[in-house]
Amino acid sequence: MNKISNLPYFSLLSLKGFGISDEYLRIVFSRREKKGEITRLRNGLYATKYGLDNPNFPEFASTIMVTPSYLSVEYVLGEHGVVSENVASYTLVTTKKTATIENKIGRFLYHNIKDSLFLGFRVVDNTHYSFCKATKAKALFDYLYFRKNYLFNKDTVLELRLNLEGFTTKEKAEFNKYVLLEGSKKMSFIAEMLWKS
Repeated sequence: MNKISNLPYFSLLSLKGFGISDEYLRIVFSRREKKGEITRLRNGLYATKYGLDNPNFPEFASTIMVTPSYLSVEYVLGEHGVVSENVASYTLVTTKKTATIENKIGRFLYHNIKDSLFLGFRVVDNTHYSFCKATKAKALFDYLYFRKNYLFNKDTVLELRLNLEGFTTKEKAEFNKYVLLEGSKKMSFIAEMLWKS
């Protein structure tokens, strides 16, 4: 514990060099978790109290539990006031399989996207932690892309009740760039309805 207490997180794999069996480590970690000294993020990945004490840790942890990934969709749109409902989960985009992870620090939803659309994010540097987060325009694209099969007319687009007033001309152009890249008639139709509404 002395060797890991000053790390924000660690994995079972990272402790292989100490010559301790996985079974023994799991027993020790289970006891430490009950004492509140560590928290299990997912299989074989743990956060320390040192990591959890930083308010930016959940955002950072969300991008290390499944890699590669970036924060997007409702989580980012909620920060910008684009979606009206409260966002209770961390929502991310990944090239890996769609997944949901729940642990003591939150609920994390990972949406699969094809490699060619895995872009439109920036690296956020907060105290001690770096993680990837979508731009507002890319978060909007991702949000609509994952719903495109349910948005078949103007009314279904309007029913999303998106607050688009804050989008600049530059952000609209960025959004339209992703629509062109994706290349489907469906997304082109949604984009047309979106900015008309």
